[in-house]
Amino acid sequence: MLPFTSCRSLSLDNIISLVNAALLEKQLVVFCPHIGTLGSVVLALVPLLRPFTWQSLVMPVTPVNMLGFLDAPVPFVLGVQYKTPDVASR
Repeated sequence: MLPFTSCRSLSLDNIISLVNAALLEKQLVVFCPHIGTLGSVVLALVPLLRPFTWQSLVMPVTPVNMLGFLDAPVPFVLGVQYKTPDVASR
C-alpha cells in the first residue's frame, strides 16, 4: 500500500530521483504539509530499493526539536512537515 501512495503523490521523475539518490546513499529530505502522505512517501522508499536494503536512518516524520539530524554526516531519509527558513538554509 505504501508504494501506491508514493506513486499517487509524486511524479515518475521524482520517484526515480528519490530511488537514485537513495542508491547513491545521499541525504534525502522529503517535505509535505500532510503528515499521512509524508510518512507514506518516506516509508515507501525502503521497499522500492529491493533487492538492496537501506542501512541508515529513516525518520518518516521528524519532530521540530530533532531537526539537528540535518547536520549529520551520514546518509538519511527524513520527512519534514514544514519547510522553515532554518531548514531551508541547511
